[in-house]
This record gives sequence, structure tokens and C-alpha cells, in this order.
Amino acid sequence: PAQQEGDHDADEGDDEGLEEGDAEAEDEAAVGDAEDRDVGGEPRPEEVSGSGGAIRLVDDLDTGGLDARAADGLEGVSAHSGRIAQVETLRSRWHADVTALCPTALPERVAGEVIDLLDRWLEDHRSYHDAVHLAEVLAALDELHEGGDLPALDRHLAGLVAWYHDAVHDPAAPPGANEEASAVLAEERLTALGLPAERVAHVATLVRDSATHEMSSTDAAARAFHDADLWILAAPTERF
Repeated sequence: PAQQEGDHDADEGDDEGLEEGDAEAEDEAAVGDAEDRDVGGEPRPEEVSGSGGAIRLVDDLDTGGLDARAADGLEGVSAHSGRIAQVETLRSRWHADVTALCPTALPERVAGEVIDLLDRWLEDHRSYHDAVHLAEVLAALDELHEGGDLPALDRHLAGLVAWYHDAVHDPAAPPGANEEASAVLAEERLTALGLPAERVAHVATLVRDSATHEMSSTDAAARAFHDADLWILAAPTERF
């Protein structure tokens, strides 16, 4: 009996040790996750919610591991910022934004438009206004949504503004010309997709506002888009 009691005490000690070890491991994992989410102490928007959980929009550039081209096209595109925009994720986000606001849009038109938009965002002459910037704006919108500051439909509307706000980018254009051309493009393309006229007008207005960031309206989508587009001003030094 004495031997059995000793064995029992030893088993309890082992169990307690395992529980403490597990708790320490969980704490370390939590710290690691927090470090992964932050750069230089600043939140780094990097994920959006998808039907299968959180999906990555942007990531830090690993030059040794990046294979930008695959058999089915671009998987990721790097920029001078040292970040990668996940192009397949961008495509998925476009489909989600359009179908949420216009469920009757023809799938082939939706798919064709995102190909054209990505071709624009991936133009060789772009530096800051590139696919990484687009991905960061979309990710910032999702952070605002997850924080309770942006209703779902307004998030999708602001997402369409993000897609079109720098869709036309000519470095030699006079001030405001790119934004005006991008707004006209949004009006034409979103109307063709079947988006209701009032939503098309709202998107185009916010695209035009992005020239100066003087807000012509203060609704949730407008506030969120301006915050997301200017996220770079609060970014870590290495990104800014």
C-alpha cells in the first residue's frame, strides 16, 4: 500500500508538471503569435476573414522562398516595400465584394474585371501604388470591420473603392487626373456589372475624394476607406 501511495503521488506530480509545461508552451506560442502580428510595435494588417477562416493578403518578403510564377499564373507579387501581395487572395476578395453588393452579376464578367484590375495594379511602372498597397488597404478595412467600426456591406463598398482608387496610375498625370480617370472607370465597369446606380455613384465619389482626402461624406464606408488608404502614415518605419 505504501508503494502504491508513492506511485500515486508521483503520478500526480507528473500530471502537474505536464500541465505547467503545457501552460508555458501556450504562453510562448501566444507571445510568438503577437510578435508575428506586430512589426516595430505597430499592428500589421495582414489577414482577412474568408469562408475557411483567416486568409493572408500580405506577408513579409522571403526572397529565398518566393516563387512568384506558377503554372496557373501569379501566386504572389513582391514590391519595393519588402512585402508580398497574395494575388489569388486578392481575386477571392474581389469576388466577395462584388457578389455581396450585386448578387446577380454575371460570374464571367466579375472574373474578367478582376483580371483587368490586377493587370493595372501589377503594372511595371508602379512603386507605392501597387498590388501590395491594394492588399494593405483591403486588410485594414477588414481590421476595422472586425473591430466593430465597419458594417459588412460598408466594408464591401469600401473594398470596391479600394480596387478602383488607383486603378489608373500615370506618374506624369497632373494632380487629380488619375483619380478622375479611375472614378470614370469605376462608373463604367460597375454599371456594366449591374451594381445599383446609387452604389456606383458612391464608389466613384470616394475614388475622386482620394485625390485630396477631403471627405465629401462621413458615412461608415467613407471614413473607413480614408483611414485604410492612409494606414501607411502609421506604418512601421521599414514599411513607410
